[in-house]
Amino acid sequence: WKDNNDNLVKYLLSIKPSKAIENFVNKFNDSIIQEYWESIEHFPNKEKCYFNDYIDNCIKYNNYLSAMRFVVFNHKEIEFEKVIDVCEKFFDENINKDLKNSINKIDYYSFEEILKYLRKIPEVDKKFIFKLEIKLFQFIHDKKDLILWDVLSEDPKKFIEIIKIFCKDDDVNITKNNISESLVNNIYTILTNFKKIPGLKLTENNNYEIDEKIFNKWIDEYLKLAKDLKYTKIAFIKLGELLSHCPEGYYSRSEVNEDKIWPHPCISKILENGDQEIRESFIIGVKNNRGFYNPGNEYEIAKKYKNFAEKNKDFPEVKKILMKLSKDHEKDYKKNLDEEENTKTLHSI
Repeated sequence: WKDNNDNLVKYLLSIKPSKAIENFVNKFNDSIIQEYWESIEHFPNKEKCYFNDYIDNCIKYNNYLSAMRFVVFNHKEIEFEKVIDVCEKFFDENINKDLKNSINKIDYYSFEEILKYLRKIPEVDKKFIFKLEIKLFQFIHDKKDLILWDVLSEDPKKFIEIIKIFCKDDDVNITKNNISESLVNNIYTILTNFKKIPGLKLTENNNYEIDEKIFNKWIDEYLKLAKDLKYTKIAFIKLGELLSHCPEGYYSRSEVNEDKIWPHPCISKILENGDQEIRESFIIGVKNNRGFYNPGNEYEIAKKYKNFAEKNKDFPEVKKILMKLSKDHEKDYKKNLDEEENTKTLHSI
């Protein structure tokens, strides 16, 4: 063995790790010990008492991939503090690299399982899961119930921080960040998919309502931060996009359907008194939110927005927005009728 360290390490690596094997490896010189732990890929036997030692040794010798692979497949049998520690070290090590190559060696689905596991533990800081979800965003299949949406809708500072990474400031400068392209792409996708309005809640009657105190506090802090950091223009645009996700189902004066209004009054106040860019972005957002285009629905949609406009007596600017949406859909409806008529004419010739 003394004359062929490579063969010795290969032999040691072929044996399943255990406390006994570790003790045996420790009898050799430092270079062999280091090469062993840097190269280890096998998981240890089901000795739970040895799990932490195995992880600690992988981390000590910067073998974050093996530590992460082991945690991914055994996270329910490891203390959650250790799971968090490995996740932090693995992602910190790969923060400036293309994560896809490292994660491809593990398994996308298994990372989702870790996230689900950590979300259920009250002691785990939501902000840690928030950071983890951002780093893993492109690999997460079910993005609907992520904690990052809760954090962004509770903390405007986090939303501004994300805007700063991807967007230009009012002087058309972009913040230089030493982060990977994949993480920048994640942040762009998060910006375009953030739909949770601050203070939004579902009532006992399955109707949506907004806690105005929470909503107004978030808006005030968000706009102040944007102004202080000189990100007002993009902040207005993103605010309009966010408000466009206001669900239908708000009621004024009573719980009767005839009194149904949209958007919610606290959102209407922002649209009414805010910058024109907020209103324009809101209109674009509402149109984009439609999804699949069905020409047959245009007339009904136009009628719906006109009805909302007629009931909106307190906000003239919002009434203009609603009438514009109505007229745009009515125009599309008439255009579709003309196209159908032209098609019939062509077929009859």
